[in-house]
Amino acid sequence: GRPQTTRSTAEILAEVETIEARRRDLGRQSYQIESVTSRAKSGDQQVRTASGGRGADWGSAVHAALEAAGKGATGQKLRDMSRTILLDIELPTDANGEPRDLDELVGLVSAVLASEIWQRAQAAERLLMEAPFSVSSGTRTMDSLGDTTQDDRLDVLEGIIDLAFKEADGWVLVDYKTDRIDDAAILEQRLAMYREQVDLYSFCWENLTGETVKERRILWLGMEQPDEVW
Repeated sequence: GRPQTTRSTAEILAEVETIEARRRDLGRQSYQIESVTSRAKSGDQQVRTASGGRGADWGSAVHAALEAAGKGATGQKLRDMSRTILLDIELPTDANGEPRDLDELVGLVSAVLASEIWQRAQAAERLLMEAPFSVSSGTRTMDSLGDTTQDDRLDVLEGIIDLAFKEADGWVLVDYKTDRIDDAAILEQRLAMYREQVDLYSFCWENLTGETVKERRILWLGMEQPDEVW
């Protein structure tokens, strides 16, 4: 018969571990998808949980109404579309079933349409609203964004830029914020987080387009606060 080979327990365990390691490697996800917003928020739990703003539904309504305005809705059409947006999101209504926030939403959008940054966007050679993007890269590019993970996994960073427009000397990226924050310390913390978010947008946009982002702007829509421009 065939001679039997005697192996030590250590050798058998080492072989088992090698097989398990190969299985883990084959089963390991070869990519990771992360949103720009989640990456920017990952640093400070206090900033994420601090009070302020009208909630995600109100923010969604504002973004949708601005997108409608950007596509040409004005006057009564803008009001009608804003009404539909508020009803679809199921924000509070009055006794007659009309959205309580309709006048506020239309007024807010109208103020943005009259702003200097909106006029610049309308005159730009290229204009994009609610522009989705996805950037895939190896570890070297992700490291430049502050990711210290070192492996061969493909990282995918994705997000949506509220407003992007191109002027003669480069792109301008605008991010809308509907926060209402009375505490100065919380505002400072959240502003730092938002600046990081927009910086990530800028990094991704330059990688996608091969063109320069010359200006980044946070447009506050929920409180009397000067635009943050850098």
